[in-house]
Amino acid sequence: MVVVAEQIAHSELVGGGATTKHSHAGGGGTSFTELAGGQAKVVSSTSVWQDWDLSAIVPSGTVAVLVAIGANTTSSQAGARKKGSSLERRAITPDIAAASNNSWAVTIITECDVNRIIQIYCAVTTIQFNIIGYWS
Repeated sequence: MVVVAEQIAHSELVGGGATTKHSHAGGGGTSFTELAGGQAKVVSSTSVWQDWDLSAIVPSGTVAVLVAIGANTTSSQAGARKKGSSLERRAITPDIAAASNNSWAVTIITECDVNRIIQIYCAVTTIQFNIIGYWS
């Protein structure tokens, strides 16, 4: 499991939909594409894993995505994982005073299935998830 705790300004993630492609040093020709925005998502029910269809956000052939999880004014469990996984890939989002969805608290790299579906989890319905890049 790879969980990277960091705070990223939301303004770095939104914009004209531009992408930046980076070569991945590993074999197989895998490359990373950074997204300048994307569709924000919140869970509709708390404390259960829910499917998130990313087919409108990432292209066919995507093998993994970089998920940004927003900050909140109270700490909460949130996570992302490949659809069908039984792993409990959750992190505690920090309690950031006066937080809004203008900052991201945690980023998680997770595989997506061939249909580009991942699962997300959150204990509250106020934290946003965003796809900020993908590997294909």
